[in-house]
Amino acid sequence: MKYLIPTLIVFLASCSNDPLFSEETKVEAEPIKKTETKIVGYLNAQYPFEKYPSIKYFKKGTWTVQESKTTKTQWSSATSDFFNSSDSLTIQLSAFEDKDSSLITIFKNKKQIQLIMEPYSIGGGFGSLYDTLLFADFNADSLLDVKILWSDGGCGVTGLNERVIYLIQQPENKFTKFSFLDMASSMRLERDLNGDGNFEIITMTLNGYESHNGSVALTSVDLQNT
Repeated sequence: MKYLIPTLIVFLASCSNDPLFSEETKVEAEPIKKTETKIVGYLNAQYPFEKYPSIKYFKKGTWTVQESKTTKTQWSSATSDFFNSSDSLTIQLSAFEDKDSSLITIFKNKKQIQLIMEPYSIGGGFGSLYDTLLFADFNADSLLDVKILWSDGGCGVTGLNERVIYLIQQPENKFTKFSFLDMASSMRLERDLNGDGNFEIITMTLNGYESHNGSVALTSVDLQNT
Protein backbone atom coordinates (compact mmCIF):
# COMPACT_ATOMS: atom_id res chain seq x y z
CA MET A 1 0.00 0.00 0.00
CA LYS A 2 1.43 3.39 -0.94
CA TYR A 3 0.28 6.90 -0.23
CA LEU A 4 1.21 9.87 -2.33
CA ILE A 5 1.35 13.02 -0.29
CA PRO A 6 0.84 16.08 -2.47
CA THR A 7 3.61 18.40 -1.34
CA LEU A 8 4.98 21.39 -3.14
CA ILE A 9 7.23 24.11 -1.79
CA VAL A 10 8.13 26.67 -4.42
CA PHE A 11 9.95 29.96 -4.07
CA LEU A 12 9.03 32.40 -6.83
CA ALA A 13 10.15 35.77 -8.05
CA SER A 14 7.50 37.37 -10.21
CA CYS A 15 5.64 40.54 -11.18
CA SER A 16 3.32 42.15 -8.65
CA ASN A 17 0.25 41.32 -10.75
CA ASP A 18 0.92 37.57 -10.66
CA PRO A 19 -2.57 35.97 -10.29
CA LEU A 20 -1.15 33.10 -8.24
CA PHE A 21 -1.19 35.19 -5.09
CA SER A 22 -4.11 36.94 -3.44
CA GLU A 23 -3.99 40.47 -2.11
CA GLU A 24 -3.73 39.08 1.43
CA THR A 25 -0.49 37.21 0.70
CA LYS A 26 1.11 39.95 -1.38
CA VAL A 27 4.23 41.54 0.14
CA GLU A 28 5.20 44.82 -1.44
CA ALA A 29 8.93 45.31 -1.92
CA GLU A 30 10.88 48.52 -1.59
CA PRO A 31 11.29 50.47 -4.85
CA ILE A 32 13.89 48.81 -7.04
CA LYS A 33 15.79 50.89 -9.53
CA LYS A 34 17.92 48.31 -11.38
CA THR A 35 15.37 45.56 -12.00
CA GLU A 36 11.65 45.05 -12.42
CA THR A 37 11.63 41.81 -10.41
CA LYS A 38 10.37 41.81 -6.83
CA ILE A 39 9.18 39.24 -4.32
CA VAL A 40 5.40 39.17 -4.14
CA GLY A 41 4.78 36.33 -1.72
CA TYR A 42 5.19 32.61 -1.26
CA LEU A 43 3.22 29.43 -1.70
CA ASN A 44 3.34 26.80 1.05
CA ALA A 45 1.41 23.60 0.32
CA GLN A 46 3.25 21.38 2.80
CA TYR A 47 1.12 18.41 3.85
CA PRO A 48 0.89 18.56 7.68
CA PHE A 49 2.21 15.04 8.33
CA GLU A 50 3.74 16.19 11.65
CA LYS A 51 0.28 16.02 13.24
CA TYR A 52 0.23 12.21 12.97
CA PRO A 53 1.75 9.93 15.66
CA SER A 54 5.48 9.34 15.18
CA ILE A 55 7.58 6.25 15.79
CA LYS A 56 9.22 5.73 19.17
CA TYR A 57 12.64 4.16 18.73
CA PHE A 58 13.30 1.33 21.15
CA LYS A 59 17.03 1.98 21.30
CA LYS A 60 19.96 3.36 19.31
CA GLY A 61 23.05 1.39 18.41
CA THR A 62 26.65 2.45 17.90
CA TRP A 63 29.26 1.29 15.41
CA THR A 64 32.89 0.33 15.86
CA VAL A 65 35.41 -0.03 13.05
CA GLN A 66 36.23 -3.71 13.18
CA GLU A 67 38.64 -3.79 10.27
CA SER A 68 40.11 -1.07 8.11
CA LYS A 69 42.39 -1.79 5.18
CA THR A 70 43.21 -0.11 1.90
CA THR A 71 40.56 -2.01 -0.03
CA LYS A 72 38.09 -3.03 2.70
CA THR A 73 36.43 -1.46 5.73
CA GLN A 74 34.12 -3.17 8.23
CA TRP A 75 31.84 -1.70 10.87
CA SER A 76 30.18 -3.78 13.55
CA SER A 77 27.46 -3.25 16.16
CA ALA A 78 26.20 -5.70 18.80
CA THR A 79 22.87 -5.39 20.65
CA SER A 80 21.82 -7.64 23.51
CA ASP A 81 18.22 -8.84 24.02
CA PHE A 82 17.19 -7.89 20.50
CA PHE A 83 15.11 -10.92 19.57
CA ASN A 84 11.99 -11.94 21.51
CA SER A 85 13.98 -14.92 22.81
CA SER A 86 16.42 -12.41 24.38
CA ASP A 87 19.11 -13.47 21.91
CA SER A 88 21.63 -10.87 20.78
CA LEU A 89 21.94 -9.28 17.35
CA THR A 90 25.19 -8.30 15.69
CA ILE A 91 25.26 -6.42 12.38
CA GLN A 92 28.42 -6.17 10.33
CA LEU A 93 28.77 -3.82 7.36
CA SER A 94 31.52 -4.36 4.81
CA ALA A 95 32.58 -1.86 2.16
CA PHE A 96 35.05 -2.48 -0.66
CA GLU A 97 37.03 0.20 -2.44
CA ASP A 98 36.79 -1.47 -5.85
CA LYS A 99 33.05 -2.31 -5.66
CA ASP A 100 29.86 -0.27 -5.93
CA SER A 101 28.08 -2.57 -3.47
CA SER A 102 28.34 -3.46 0.23
CA LEU A 103 27.61 -6.49 2.38
CA ILE A 104 25.40 -6.74 5.45
CA THR A 105 26.17 -9.74 7.65
CA ILE A 106 23.72 -10.59 10.44
CA PHE A 107 24.56 -12.68 13.49
CA LYS A 108 22.29 -14.13 16.17
CA ASN A 109 24.19 -14.95 19.35
CA LYS A 110 27.40 -14.50 17.34
CA LYS A 111 26.32 -17.13 14.80
CA GLN A 112 25.87 -15.91 11.23
CA ILE A 113 22.27 -16.31 10.09
CA GLN A 114 22.13 -14.08 6.99
CA LEU A 115 24.27 -12.35 4.36
CA ILE A 116 22.62 -9.55 2.40
CA MET A 117 24.00 -7.60 -0.54
CA GLU A 118 23.34 -3.86 -0.63
CA PRO A 119 23.77 -2.46 -4.18
CA TYR A 120 25.35 0.72 -2.91
CA SER A 121 28.80 1.55 -1.58
CA ILE A 122 28.84 2.70 2.03
CA GLY A 123 31.73 5.07 1.43
CA GLY A 124 33.77 7.22 3.79
CA GLY A 125 30.81 9.29 4.95
CA PHE A 126 29.39 6.46 7.06
CA GLY A 127 28.96 7.39 10.70
CA SER A 128 28.87 11.14 10.05
CA LEU A 129 25.20 11.31 11.05
CA TYR A 130 24.39 11.49 14.75
CA ASP A 131 22.13 8.41 14.76
CA THR A 132 23.00 5.81 12.12
CA LEU A 133 21.53 2.67 13.75
CA LEU A 134 17.98 2.63 15.15
CA PHE A 135 15.64 -0.10 16.41
CA ALA A 136 11.84 -0.02 16.39
CA ASP A 137 8.80 -2.08 15.41
CA PHE A 138 7.98 -0.31 12.16
CA ASN A 139 5.30 -2.69 10.87
CA ALA A 140 3.39 -3.45 14.09
CA ASP A 141 4.12 -7.20 14.26
CA SER A 142 5.72 -7.17 17.76
CA LEU A 143 9.17 -7.86 16.28
CA LEU A 144 12.00 -5.34 16.43
CA ASP A 145 13.28 -4.05 13.11
CA VAL A 146 16.46 -2.20 12.15
CA LYS A 147 17.05 1.13 10.43
CA ILE A 148 20.51 2.04 9.12
CA LEU A 149 21.44 5.50 7.82
CA TRP A 150 24.53 6.91 6.23
CA SER A 151 25.32 10.20 4.59
CA ASP A 152 26.03 10.23 0.89
CA GLY A 153 26.75 13.92 1.02
CA GLY A 154 28.35 16.15 -1.54
CA CYS A 155 28.40 19.81 -2.47
CA GLY A 156 25.33 22.03 -2.33
CA VAL A 157 21.95 20.32 -2.24
CA THR A 158 23.57 16.89 -2.65
CA GLY A 159 24.69 17.26 0.95
CA LEU A 160 21.15 16.19 1.86
CA ASN A 161 21.57 12.77 0.23
CA GLU A 162 21.33 9.82 2.61
CA ARG A 163 21.17 6.08 2.08
CA VAL A 164 18.43 4.41 4.12
CA ILE A 165 18.20 0.68 4.87
CA TYR A 166 15.34 -1.01 6.69
CA LEU A 167 15.83 -4.58 7.90
CA ILE A 168 12.33 -5.87 8.68
CA GLN A 169 12.41 -8.88 11.00
CA GLN A 170 10.41 -11.94 9.97
CA PRO A 171 8.91 -14.57 12.36
CA GLU A 172 11.82 -16.98 11.74
CA ASN A 173 14.26 -14.20 12.84
CA LYS A 174 15.49 -13.54 9.31
CA PHE A 175 15.29 -10.05 7.80
CA THR A 176 13.82 -8.56 4.63
CA LYS A 177 15.82 -5.60 3.35
CA PHE A 178 14.20 -2.46 1.99
CA SER A 179 16.64 0.30 0.94
CA PHE A 180 16.64 3.50 -1.08
CA LEU A 181 18.40 6.81 -1.61
CA ASP A 182 16.67 9.61 0.27
CA MET A 183 17.21 13.25 1.19
CA ALA A 184 17.50 14.42 4.82
CA SER A 185 15.90 11.21 6.07
CA SER A 186 17.52 11.62 9.49
CA MET A 187 15.38 14.74 9.99
CA ARG A 188 12.04 12.93 9.54
CA LEU A 189 10.34 10.35 11.73
CA GLU A 190 8.08 7.59 10.46
CA ARG A 191 4.38 8.44 10.97
CA ASP A 192 1.14 6.51 11.37
CA LEU A 193 -0.86 8.28 8.68
CA ASN A 194 -4.03 6.18 8.76
CA GLY A 195 -4.27 5.17 12.43
CA ASP A 196 -3.66 1.44 11.91
CA GLY A 197 -0.66 1.28 14.28
CA ASN A 198 1.68 0.70 11.35
CA PHE A 199 4.19 3.47 10.65
CA GLU A 200 4.69 4.75 7.12
CA ILE A 201 8.08 5.88 5.79
CA ILE A 202 8.13 9.42 4.45
CA THR A 203 10.70 9.97 1.72
CA MET A 204 11.83 13.13 -0.03
CA THR A 205 12.92 13.96 -3.56
CA LEU A 206 13.90 17.26 -5.12
CA ASN A 207 12.32 17.87 -8.52
CA GLY A 208 12.49 20.66 -11.05
CA TYR A 209 9.26 22.43 -11.92
CA GLU A 210 9.19 24.47 -15.13
CA SER A 211 11.99 27.04 -14.66
CA HIS A 212 12.24 26.48 -10.90
CA ASN A 213 14.17 23.86 -8.93
CA GLY A 214 12.64 24.35 -5.49
CA SER A 215 9.84 21.81 -5.47
CA VAL A 216 9.91 19.08 -2.84
CA ALA A 217 7.84 15.91 -3.19
CA LEU A 218 7.16 13.60 -0.27
CA THR A 219 5.90 10.04 -0.62
CA SER A 220 5.03 7.55 2.10
CA VAL A 221 5.50 3.78 1.94
CA ASP A 222 3.61 1.25 4.07
CA LEU A 223 5.84 -1.54 5.43
CA GLN A 224 3.08 -3.64 6.96
CA ASN A 225 3.21 -6.27 4.22
CA THR A 226 6.96 -6.13 3.70
